[in-house]
Amino acid sequence: MTVAITISLISFVAAVASGVIAARSRRASERFRVASERRSRLEVATGSLQLELFLESRSFARRLEHYFRESGEERLQTYRDHGRPGSYHRGGMMIYRILRPLTVGEIIEKQTLAGDLLLDPGMMDMIRFSQAAVEMLTGDKLGRAFEDEGFFKGFDMAHCWDSDGDDRERPAVFQRIRGSYLRCGAAALVAESKRELEPRRCLTHSEFCKLWERPDPGSKHAVAFNQGLEPMRATLHGFSRYQNPILWLRLVGYAFVCERFFEQMWDLMVPKRFRQRLRHPLQKPVEFKPLDVKAVKMLEDLAPDEDAPELNRYVARHAQDYVKRFGQIFEGAL
Repeated sequence: MTVAITISLISFVAAVASGVIAARSRRASERFRVASERRSRLEVATGSLQLELFLESRSFARRLEHYFRESGEERLQTYRDHGRPGSYHRGGMMIYRILRPLTVGEIIEKQTLAGDLLLDPGMMDMIRFSQAAVEMLTGDKLGRAFEDEGFFKGFDMAHCWDSDGDDRERPAVFQRIRGSYLRCGAAALVAESKRELEPRRCLTHSEFCKLWERPDPGSKHAVAFNQGLEPMRATLHGFSRYQNPILWLRLVGYAFVCERFFEQMWDLMVPKRFRQRLRHPLQKPVEFKPLDVKAVKMLEDLAPDEDAPELNRYVARHAQDYVKRFGQIFEGAL
């Protein structure tokens, strides 16, 4: 009798334990299925865009350094100048390179859910990049005085394009890119959807060139494109880093943000790169050369001699301090 009761108890406990294990297994399986579906949805929604942002951020940093090495005191032209072939196209490409990472980042944000941030660590880096880039181009954190030296009279990064008390426009050296300009420009670079469920994407280089150089006044998309880019066109037309040092400071800061983002995304791929080498030891690994944006040198160049304007000399004198501030803005973006 005792043996029978003992066996019955053991069977009951085993059945309960088996049921608990089965229930936990079903819950774990369900969680895994849901997570897998969310990862698949995230990959479909942003997979190619993540790669695009990764490459375009690197592209802008390289393009700005190329402009620094090659341009000298040449002014950027964003309106047609038939006396200077190619200058108009070059101005458009500068605008395209500035806006494309921001446009791609905005599309990614609109297709990302809050829970996706926990699935992919790189998503937080993308959001940090977008926030830091906009702050670098539009915000006033760059304008805070350094401890050892205050700004000279009239220097106010937050109002560098606003009117003063006499309603006169401030000097052109106090340039900044307004947030509304960036939003309009980023929206202009979103490709027109031909199908109702077509995913949003950024204009390709060829599509941009077609709209930029051969605008069709009869096309609503072309009209909206030109209207959206007009503020950026007006901001960058005639740009010269020596005569517009504040805007140059912002662009260098933006290139710094692009470099830091590129490095972070590349570091996230270290485990995958390691496994690739183990699985294919004879295959040449995929590698990118480091960017090494020479931000300090690009700012110090604003004052090549003692005859440089006071603002240029101020920025050049604090070049290393500004680069430190770039890093603080990037790290504090979230």
